[in-house]
Amino acid sequence: MKSKINLFCIVLFLLITNVEAQEYIASLESAYENFNYSKVVELSNQILNSDSEIDSEANLHILTLKAASEYAMGNNESSKRTFIQLLGANPLYDLDSKKFSPKIVSFFNNIKRDYSSISAQVNKQDVLKRDFINEEIEPQTIFNRELFSSALVKSAIIPGWGQISQSNNLKNWAIISASTVSLAGMVYSIINTNNLERRYLAATDKSEIAARYKNYNDSYKIRNTLIAGYALIWIYSLLDLLYFSNEMFVVESIPTASNFGYDSLPLISLQVKF
Repeated sequence: MKSKINLFCIVLFLLITNVEAQEYIASLESAYENFNYSKVVELSNQILNSDSEIDSEANLHILTLKAASEYAMGNNESSKRTFIQLLGANPLYDLDSKKFSPKIVSFFNNIKRDYSSISAQVNKQDVLKRDFINEEIEPQTIFNRELFSSALVKSAIIPGWGQISQSNNLKNWAIISASTVSLAGMVYSIINTNNLERRYLAATDKSEIAARYKNYNDSYKIRNTLIAGYALIWIYSLLDLLYFSNEMFVVESIPTASNFGYDSLPLISLQVKF
């Protein structure tokens, strides 16, 4: 007898709950048909956030009306999130093309297509991640192109700068020291040669002209030698980076699941085109 009473109470509760759900849905449908979209969204949020027991079919219907209303109000992002919530409950759900406009149906179908693709990718990555965890991990060497490009630019500005920024070995110190001394000497020689040239051109006495020309000519030759020397150091510095210093940019890396993208699953950010 007691069990029959309990069963009767359960059935009565379900009937009452179902009646309440039908009343809610009727109110939502009435508001939607009267283009009162803000009321649909407001009532939907109240129902979905309440403690009321709602069956899965009613829940899907409420989410559909809410998403369609959000879309009609121009809140595409909110509508997208609601449709994604709906697809999470039933990935095979379809909109009734007779009840909803072609634009809303197209909007939903695009989200559904992308959602299905992302779900399949997530499932595939879960399988790959499990396989990866069971495999023996071996270190790998990777050529760091970003470091190499940065070093190449630095050495193109000042020979040896790129090398010394990566390693403080003797060869790199020799290159940066030679280039610094050569650059300083070249700049000084250029300035000095220009001054001597002006003094030579300003001379009027024959003996003075000869002496000043000799000084200018000697400085001119030294200047050209220093320029040529600096150019050779510049070329050698770049060739050294390109062909003889690759080991400075090779790093050892232990692969992890995230290296293969298994821990970086895509966030659902669906782009809908009209």
